[in-house]
Amino acid sequence: SSDLPKEIFDFVRQKVDENKYGRHSDRVQYLLKNKVKCGYCGESVTGENGKMREGTSRYYYYKCRGRKAHITDCKKETIRKETLEKIVLNCIIDELNNPTVMDDLVNKILQTQEQKNKKRSIEITLQKEKNANELAIKNIMSAIEQGGVIATLTERLRELEKRQSEIEGQILIEKSKAEITITETQIRKFYNDALSKNSKMMIDLLIKVIILYDDKIEIFFKTPLTRSEEHTSELQS
Repeated sequence: SSDLPKEIFDFVRQKVDENKYGRHSDRVQYLLKNKVKCGYCGESVTGENGKMREGTSRYYYYKCRGRKAHITDCKKETIRKETLEKIVLNCIIDELNNPTVMDDLVNKILQTQEQKNKKRSIEITLQKEKNANELAIKNIMSAIEQGGVIATLTERLRELEKRQSEIEGQILIEKSKAEITITETQIRKFYNDALSKNSKMMIDLLIKVIILYDDKIEIFFKTPLTRSEEHTSELQS
């Protein structure tokens, strides 16, 4: 099953709630850093913090850079950090809970892996040529030792050694392209585990951009979540 366990959903909410506590902003992780744009003026929406009037405790929120720096005459309202982050993480959970989306995601990863594995045939061909070269080099060395025409044999030996060096370089390049083969079960487990253990990584991995308005939020997912690229949610006033 591709459904996300309830424990993951609760864990994500817990991590978001924990982020709102902290004495200094540099100790608080803004999960949506570099992901949010203002729907009115197009400027980035950044993490901010301020002090409560009653005492020394702080509160955390997202604010349009256009309004903050007076770059534009934007009047976009601020939104609480934990409120916005919960909405975004809930949208990710909804997407990954949809069997069609998860199936599409897994299939695309497996297809990409299969295509890359096919390219390994190039590496095999190169390895065969390398083996043949090694044999030819040994034969020439043997002929030289037995008193063959040294000048001719030496020139051929240099050619083979040069080609051998080129082949070894090409084999290293092909090996660097090779992917570790992973199974469908491992892919699904990765996304489920990553969502609960590293919400920031999942946001960076799956979300292209978030367009924020005062009354709604539009989330654009990166491929392979191409079935429904835009996810719109209403914001409570």
